[in-house]
Amino acid sequence: MKTIYCRSHRLLVLGLMLALAGCTSVDMVRLTSQQFPPKRSVEDVEVLQQVPACPHVALAELRVEDTSSGYGAMQQNMLEKAAGLGADAVVFAKPEEQIQHQVTYQPGMMMGGPFGYGGFGYGGMMYGPYPYGMGYYGGYPAYGGGAVPYDVEVKSLKGLAIRYIDSSGPKC
Repeated sequence: MKTIYCRSHRLLVLGLMLALAGCTSVDMVRLTSQQFPPKRSVEDVEVLQQVPACPHVALAELRVEDTSSGYGAMQQNMLEKAAGLGADAVVFAKPEEQIQHQVTYQPGMMMGGPFGYGGFGYGGMMYGPYPYGMGYYGGYPAYGGGAVPYDVEVKSLKGLAIRYIDSSGPKC
């Protein structure tokens, strides 16, 4: 019985991870009004590091920002979007990372509330009206609550989807 539970639990976790990995959205800015039939497969879209010298049409600027996916998954999502546009290649820019500083507020028990209502504020557990307790500049910290700073690493990847002018010939 325990073996079945562990296997089904692992499959459930793996399924959730795959579902969340596919949730990365690709932001797109179209650069032309021309429309092309989509590619049959992502493998039909080349990965380039610089803009080619041969004649081409810039179809769209693509961008992905994510906090959990790796660059490989982000690049795959961009290639899928480019294949849907009918692109022959995507010129990828250097990946970027930045740290975003965030603040969340945790609930706390405030004795008497900001205006003295009740023994535990407005009916018990609540969000404090001030980040670090009562008063204009903080005061005492709320019991178990207050502002909690944290950092989030945001990865971003940009690319340019292009289509060669003469797509019947060899790739340049």
